[in-house]
Amino acid sequence: RRIGIYYFHLTIGGVQRVIEAEVEGLRRLGGDVLLFVDDCGAPVEIDIPDGVEIVRLPCLMGNTRATAQDRVSGLVAALREHPVDVFHSHQGLEPRSVFDLIACRLICRIPFWLHYHSVSTAGLWTSPSLAGYLNEPARLRLCDGVFALNGVDASVLEAQGVHAVDVGNPLTRCASCGLDATLDGKETGLVLWVGRLSGEKHPGEAVRVFARARRNHPGLRFAMVCAGPQNALGELAEVAQREGVA
Repeated sequence: RRIGIYYFHLTIGGVQRVIEAEVEGLRRLGGDVLLFVDDCGAPVEIDIPDGVEIVRLPCLMGNTRATAQDRVSGLVAALREHPVDVFHSHQGLEPRSVFDLIACRLICRIPFWLHYHSVSTAGLWTSPSLAGYLNEPARLRLCDGVFALNGVDASVLEAQGVHAVDVGNPLTRCASCGLDATLDGKETGLVLWVGRLSGEKHPGEAVRVFARARRNHPGLRFAMVCAGPQNALGELAEVAQREGVA
């Protein structure tokens, strides 16, 4: 069987590590895998096995994002050129995934599965509007199925009429992060932020929150363990300078 896997970019991150594990597992089972990504200019940074094709789609994010019509038309054309037996999207919390659902299920008649990466209430704070959150069950019910990472999510979704499957979190332990120094676990007053330097992680907001906390608790120290492009590191340093915590 041929499986199409979608996420909007393949730079280093948690979802991408799940996709790496998924590709490896499906290929072990004899599956043929295609990776669909947005044509947003982001580099492919995860390890892609030989023979896995990458298909780029009209981008739905950023300043130059495509229209919904262009996205649907682009995905339909891609699926006709690169047919798959099932399409697995990792954009579970994004309402715009409904455009991909329309292209796959209604036009191309391809089963559409969505991966729901967070707890069931996450939509309330990630959705741009309350209406979007309230409409989420209706969108999820249109899918052939939804993968949940825990039994609570699966149960809540099932209660809303969604075909949900609890697959468990495939990443049970964290790989070595390559720290050059070890932090003393007995030391107090240290706040540690760990993440990737990208917009959706809001590292600058973490610096601003820390600066406010330190004004009330001068003894606090703050450390960031992160990776990302040099320009993002420079922007973060500028935020820290403005906030007085450089």
